[in-house]
Amino acid sequence: MAKRILVPLDQSEVAESVVPVVADVARGGQATVCLLHVAPLPDNRVNEGGRVVAYADQEMERLRSEGLDYLHVVEVQFAETAVRRDPRGMRGTIRRPRERDPARGRGLRR
Repeated sequence: MAKRILVPLDQSEVAESVVPVVADVARGGQATVCLLHVAPLPDNRVNEGGRVVAYADQEMERLRSEGLDYLHVVEVQFAETAVRRDPRGMRGTIRRPRERDPARGRGLRR
């Protein structure tokens, strides 16, 4: 059986529907569960006049805090299972998508 199970959650009903199943599998196989909150990267928030009311880094911190609170609530469903909340997914590391090389069908890094 799996030793570690990664559970990406985006606060949707579909994502949360797998939580009880993963909890049962983890308990039965004595696996460690890592909960990862997934959210889109925020932009600056502006009002109708085009004035910035919150910068992207402030929005990222707000999302990070809300995400960790959400993971704490989900963690309760994993009684008697080792659970780790992964804040690394909340840092917003941005990687440029790879461009396709049509001749070789592979991605290129620039």
